[in-house]
Amino acid sequence: MEFEFDISEQDFEVLKSSNYKFKAFYYILFNEAQSTFGTGHPNPRKYTAEEFEDVKNKVLYKSDHDLKLFIKEFSKEKNLAEEYFQSFSKNVFQ
Repeated sequence: MEFEFDISEQDFEVLKSSNYKFKAFYYILFNEAQSTFGTGHPNPRKYTAEEFEDVKNKVLYKSDHDLKLFIKEFSKEKNLAEEYFQSFSKNVFQ
């Protein structure tokens, strides 16, 4: 399965300019996508363009401090360990 969402040139420039934001964006979208494929989820959901836009804007345009808090909150909501973002980033982006 795959899904596609558009981003603007400005969004792309932000992603290229910040490794932290790029990793955070990948981390959050990866975990959101998991809930759409049905693996371990009895009722997979559809990830909407509106949800994507909301996450994209939060990740790309929050300060690094606020983004760190957002990642922490997101991880807690998904029942992921607080350190999971760091280990996920190390494993995926070696």
